[in-house]
Amino acid sequence: MIGITSYGGYIPRLRLDRMSIFQSIGWFAPAIVMVAQGERSFCNWDEDSVTMAVAAARDCLTGKDKSQVDGLFLCSTTLPFSDRLNEMWFGDGAASVLVGDQDVIAEFGGSYTVTHDFVDHYRGASKEVDYMWEERWVRTLGYSKIIPEAVNGLFEKLSISMDDVDRFVFPCFFKAEHSKIAKTLGATPEKVMDNMHDVCGETGAAHPLVMLVRALEEAQPGDRILVAGFGQGCDAMYFTVTDAIRDLPPRRGINGSLANKKTTDNYLKFLKFRGLIETEMGIRAEAPTQTAMTVLWRKRDMLLGMVGGRCTECGTPQFPRSSMCVNPECETVNSQEPYEFADIPAKVKTFTGDMLAVSVDPPHIYGMVEFEEGGRYMADFSDCELSDVYVGQPVAITFRRRYMEVQRGFSGYFWKAVPIPGEKPAEGVADEIRFDDQVAIVTGAGAGLGRGYALDLARRGAKVVVNDLGGARDGTGDGTSAADNVVEEIKAAGGEAVANYDSVATAEGGQSIVDSAIEAFGRVDIVINNAGILRDKTLAKMEPENWDAIMDVHLKGAYNVTRPAFIK
Repeated sequence: MIGITSYGGYIPRLRLDRMSIFQSIGWFAPAIVMVAQGERSFCNWDEDSVTMAVAAARDCLTGKDKSQVDGLFLCSTTLPFSDRLNEMWFGDGAASVLVGDQDVIAEFGGSYTVTHDFVDHYRGASKEVDYMWEERWVRTLGYSKIIPEAVNGLFEKLSISMDDVDRFVFPCFFKAEHSKIAKTLGATPEKVMDNMHDVCGETGAAHPLVMLVRALEEAQPGDRILVAGFGQGCDAMYFTVTDAIRDLPPRRGINGSLANKKTTDNYLKFLKFRGLIETEMGIRAEAPTQTAMTVLWRKRDMLLGMVGGRCTECGTPQFPRSSMCVNPECETVNSQEPYEFADIPAKVKTFTGDMLAVSVDPPHIYGMVEFEEGGRYMADFSDCELSDVYVGQPVAITFRRRYMEVQRGFSGYFWKAVPIPGEKPAEGVADEIRFDDQVAIVTGAGAGLGRGYALDLARRGAKVVVNDLGGARDGTGDGTSAADNVVEEIKAAGGEAVANYDSVATAEGGQSIVDSAIEAFGRVDIVINNAGILRDKTLAKMEPENWDAIMDVHLKGAYNVTRPAFIK
């Protein structure tokens, strides 16, 4: 038996309400209201045909041994930046199927192909977007002529009819014509798979497989599926679902992707993600981004495969792989074996939303994720809102585009963490990180991030030394009101705090800040330095027990993920 042995699918999380397009440009093209129903899927800024193909293929390989795959074929008319679908009919998506002769879930019964040099749209070599011929052309002489020709050819070849079909799957982004073609071929409405216009739109070359995967997700053993494609002709194929489909492990698939969505009416965001409008990104975006091809080759397993290392002596996993084991009880040299992290469950350990970092979709969300079987990774987050992310949240490790070299047109890819939607724990739950009776110094705490750190530490039970010079951003001037106001906020909320106005630019100032904490509260547990660096000489002058506490924070910095003790 030969046929489909597994399937996978992927639709991006983002959806654009089509009516928002009409509201933006309906004044110019009123007729587009005719197709402004429902919503279309669209890629996040870090997604493209390659990342969607990876997502669909990984979904297809759920429960399968990928080392047994003999070949891989990728089909797309929109490989990175060669084409951009911007018409309202279309959407983004991917699908994959695994074929073979073992554990077949849908037996292949035969196929029929017709080829026609039928041009309904095209893109010139020097053009960025498609040129679409009149819709009546593709509707009347394209879909309505070519698909029936292939389907009837298959019926004659296999000596079957529409009575031998339980599910008829074929693309056509005109809903009325889609129904008309099915009726012409004798398919009753309950046999016809919806063309998915309202939920994601036409996904181009992937769409026949996207619809087929959705049909397989809903199929029962014995169901007979007829699938037809369209483009420069038509391929028609016939499958019979087997009992093996019941044994497939659960996967996201197309229906799971459609359920995991975030709809927006921000048409300008869609255009920006597509690269169809130019925005000022600021001087931070001017950093050189040229990809070193030599490094990409040497590190290809890490960059493209999320392969780290695992110590063969103690079993400790780590990412990235290094010459020495990170386990302080082991530290064996040259003991690492390749270890894949991409499919291992992980959770959010720490995270932040950075408004200063360059991002197409600010704030830039990133943080530490911890893998279930050991190992940590400082990752960019994607497909999430800052307000929805929480410590302990499960994440999926996903292959995404990380940057685009505008000058050279090269796309750089890496692995990101996608927080899995779920109910965010309520404030004040038992597992919230607390700092009761601990003493924290926060420098630069009169405003901005420093103020936020001071208030949050106090809310979590810490006694806070609020340090701020009270001067201008260039370091000139001074004043007491900035620190005093934050202290009053903390006290008004029931917390404990004292103000300090010294500068961290000198060892003497740093020592005075530490002295203020010791005089007020007797010790120092946490230092969050937003204004500069406390000089090592200052730390060395402290009493041994306090010196140990500060140096612990100073040396570990962001690696100390058990408390928010970050030192620049």
